[in-house]
Amino acid sequence: MFSVKKFIFPVLLFLISQQISAQNRIPLNRHFFEIADLDTEPAIYTRLQNKSETEETVVYIFDQKNRKVSQTKIGLNAEDNFNEELTENFDSAGNHISTNLLNLDNSKYLTEYFDKGQKKAQVLYRGDNTYEIWRNNPESAYTTDHDDFKPSTDRDELNQFLAKNLKYPQTARNVKAEGTVMVGVLVSELGEVREVELANEVQVHRDLGKEAVRVIKLFKGPFKPALNLEGQPIEAWIYIPIRFKLS
Repeated sequence: MFSVKKFIFPVLLFLISQQISAQNRIPLNRHFFEIADLDTEPAIYTRLQNKSETEETVVYIFDQKNRKVSQTKIGLNAEDNFNEELTENFDSAGNHISTNLLNLDNSKYLTEYFDKGQKKAQVLYRGDNTYEIWRNNPESAYTTDHDDFKPSTDRDELNQFLAKNLKYPQTARNVKAEGTVMVGVLVSELGEVREVELANEVQVHRDLGKEAVRVIKLFKGPFKPALNLEGQPIEAWIYIPIRFKLS
C-alpha cells in the first residue's frame, strides 16, 4: 500500500522558532485546533507552517515551553506515487513516540509506536473498517473493526442516534451556515464519559457547535476505552465529526 520513509528536515527547529515571528505562530487549544479568543482560552500549543525546499508543506507544533510536540510533512510520495501526510510525535523529553503515515488519496494509514527508540506496536488501516494491530511483536497481530489505541463507539448506533436527535439550528439556516463540527469526548479507562466539548470553535458557526455538543452529551454510547502499548485501558479523547449541510 505504501512504505514509511525517514525524512530529514533541512532547517533546525531552534532556528525556525527564532526566525519566524510571533505573528506566524497560530495558537491552538488542547485539541490542536485554533483558538477563538485568547482572552477567554489560553493557548496550549502553537503551530508553525512553511514550505520546504521541495515545495512540500511542513507543519510544526510546539507546547508552551517551546518543546516540539509534532512535525508533519505533506506532499507527494514519489516512490509509490500518492499524496501523503507524514507526522512524527514526541514526548516532553523530545523522545520519538509515534509516526503516522496517512495516504491522503484513500485515507488508509500506518501508525508505528516507539518506546526508548524501539518499535513496540503498529496499526495498519486497510480501509473498509479493517485494522491490523500488533503489540510487542508482529506475531501478536490481530484484525479488528477499530483502532484500539483510540477510544471508540458503535458507528451505526451513533449515526442512528444523530439522525433521530440532531436538529439544524434556525439561526444557522438563516445565514446558510454549514460545516463539520468536531466534538471532543474524554473517555475514561472504564469507558465512562468524563468531558464533552467543542474542539474546533473557530471553524464553525456558534449554534452548530452548540447543537452538536448538546446531542453528543445525550448519547450514552457505550464507549470503549483506548488501550496503551501494553494493551491496558487508559483515559483518552475521541473526536466525533458531525457534518451540517443544507439541502
